[in-house]
Amino acid sequence: EKGCICISSVLYFELFSVLCIFIVSLGDHLHLLIPSISMTSHMIIVAHTLIIPTALLRTPRHLSYLSVVGTVATIAVVLAVVLTCLIDGDKYEEIAISKGRVNDRGHYHDLWISAGLPLALGLVGFTFSGHAVVPSIYCSMKKPQDFEKMV
Repeated sequence: EKGCICISSVLYFELFSVLCIFIVSLGDHLHLLIPSISMTSHMIIVAHTLIIPTALLRTPRHLSYLSVVGTVATIAVVLAVVLTCLIDGDKYEEIAISKGRVNDRGHYHDLWISAGLPLALGLVGFTFSGHAVVPSIYCSMKKPQDFEKMV
């Protein structure tokens, strides 16, 4: 009982934290996209449009629809990046000239930067966390009404 409460608290705190991080990131990007609206207004708009509908979902079965939307959005972003690279090609020189920073050495990349390893592992761990799997586990259970006992 105590262990279940402890694990549930940690998982819910993590979900809440991730949601907050996404909202802050989205607000920052919206401010860059539409600078005429203040950052605070962006945060309020994003919070209301994301958190309130999610909070109204009663069962994990309904969360699976959000999982599908997230999967489709991820596929769309990856396709957009790949197609942009294939169609437009390398824009390095054009961007450098437009910003007045012409690099005489050309492209330069380090093969390995060990200082970035903790950040990389954190991002990979965050990316492959099991949150998207939870709705499918609920739907594939023989007795979905026992989902709370399983958690």
